[in-house]
Amino acid sequence: MGTDRGMGTARTSGMHQGAASAWGMGRGLATDGGTAADIDHGVAMTAGVENGTDTGAGTTSDAYGAVVEQLLRRERFGMRPGLERTAWLLARLGNPQQRFPSIHVAGTNGKGATAAAIAAILQATGRRVGLFTSPHLASPCERVAIDGRPLPPDTFAQLGREVLQAAAALERAEPQLGPATQFELYTALGFLAFARAGVEVAVVEAGLGGRLDSTNVLQPVVSVITPIGLDHTEVLGPTLADIAREKAAILKPGSAWVIAPQPAEALGPIHTRLQEIGQPTAAAHAALVAAGVGPATVQKLGMTPLIWVNSPDEPNTAMVATTHTAAARGIAASSSGGSPVLGLQGSVWTVRCQQTSWQGTSFTLEPPLPEQPSTAMDATARAAAAAPPGAAAVPRPVARPSREVDGSASNLFTIPLAGRHQAVNGAVAAAAAWAWGVRSGVVTPLTLAQLQAGLERVRWPGRLETVAWQPRVVLDGAHNPAAAEVLAQALSDLRPERPLILVIGILAAKQWQQVLATLLPWADGLVATAPLHPRTPAVEPATLAQYAQRVLPHVAVEPRPLAAVTLAQRWAGATGTVMVCGSLYLVGDVRPAFVRDWRTFA
Repeated sequence: MGTDRGMGTARTSGMHQGAASAWGMGRGLATDGGTAADIDHGVAMTAGVENGTDTGAGTTSDAYGAVVEQLLRRERFGMRPGLERTAWLLARLGNPQQRFPSIHVAGTNGKGATAAAIAAILQATGRRVGLFTSPHLASPCERVAIDGRPLPPDTFAQLGREVLQAAAALERAEPQLGPATQFELYTALGFLAFARAGVEVAVVEAGLGGRLDSTNVLQPVVSVITPIGLDHTEVLGPTLADIAREKAAILKPGSAWVIAPQPAEALGPIHTRLQEIGQPTAAAHAALVAAGVGPATVQKLGMTPLIWVNSPDEPNTAMVATTHTAAARGIAASSSGGSPVLGLQGSVWTVRCQQTSWQGTSFTLEPPLPEQPSTAMDATARAAAAAPPGAAAVPRPVARPSREVDGSASNLFTIPLAGRHQAVNGAVAAAAAWAWGVRSGVVTPLTLAQLQAGLERVRWPGRLETVAWQPRVVLDGAHNPAAAEVLAQALSDLRPERPLILVIGILAAKQWQQVLATLLPWADGLVATAPLHPRTPAVEPATLAQYAQRVLPHVAVEPRPLAAVTLAQRWAGATGTVMVCGSLYLVGDVRPAFVRDWRTFA
């Protein structure tokens, strides 16, 4: 791997040397000049890719570097929400997104880890699985993974040329749509890769929002909403309700739906969207009748598979009780503030974190009690299989996962990712993978044993990931207030060795003061830095340091990320902890100096 994010260039393998220690300087700011040269960002270029005249000349690395450079240039077009350009590109490429079933994941926090966990579960059952995530850490190849491994650079280059040629054709044929953005091209490249590789299912993480995100051209088998928080408010809107409305647009008629624990304010728009799309169509009703399913059963099947994941451990989320569970148990749904959330259909799975450590997190998951598969399930599956392409999806009954694990019941899960928030991510992933099995017509739904086995093999780099010891160096992509709260909770649970030194760099568009206010009380010192190649401008390290100096006795400014980590390691000593956080771009700058391998499945 070892290539710069967006640039495709080799990184240095060692840490910067010569940083002067500033520990013990009281409340003064330390500015570390360092002696190491900055990372070289030169890229070999190959002409003629975007104009459709690429000859294929040059080495594989030349071709890869040229394609990555062309994609990097697209950053100047920024974020331009809309589906028209993506739909045109995909049509030009033969609509590859129609050649594989998909699971679509949107949300604010945890969506990448959840997507990786879903993919791991399905891959552990022997399926060929694609995974599309963003942003990448060290190489754009990471965005498109097949069976837990990033796309090889030569394959990326080949597909990238095709996508860039399609983009050039778009700009000639439909200039009024404007040029395709970088993320739209990544999306098209990923879908083309999955189709060519013959994946049996692709797990696709939305980029920003949902409604107008380029990934929303999918017609997924399962739609997943992970926890929603305040982020990208300049695009998605200033309130949780605004953001939830954008995210909920990925919920499609005919899909199964899995909803993570949410703040009460976010549940309203999600519920509204489900009400808009939740009724079976006349065509679906007719297909069931034609398959020999009686009217009473048809009525029961009117509920498309919908799973709400509850987490009593989460203090700022609403507890959902469905109309079914409320009636059966005599309970009412309420948020932490006591506001009722009523009239919700579906089933509820409850997750409880049992333990978390640097090695991973264990949790219990309580789905509803099991039901035996019915003849109505078989008839529904037959009706779905017989339906012509493009016909309305036939709603399936809400079956439940078998609890038989080697002849005994077990509901304890382990995910090898640190932090209690990974219990929620793992639970949502398990529900989504199981719902995919049911919705896809799999005769026997996934068992808890299969769900457990898959979660135990997931990997998700750059999220509370320990990459060195003596001192422990941890990388985490927390970059918004909600993620900072999650990281603070993790620090409380994990009790890192002291002193704890933060290495932090944040994009200026983020609510960086809130992030710092949440994290500084846990730290003993801070080295302020900045990502080398952020998508948007970063906060000046001196500005971060001035804010932190009001709280911490030991603060330094070091604009170069690797030199900042070197200084923090010296401050921490052999027994302390260095936490690199604030931006996934920063994590991507640092990680290759410690770890070259990138995978999502062990």
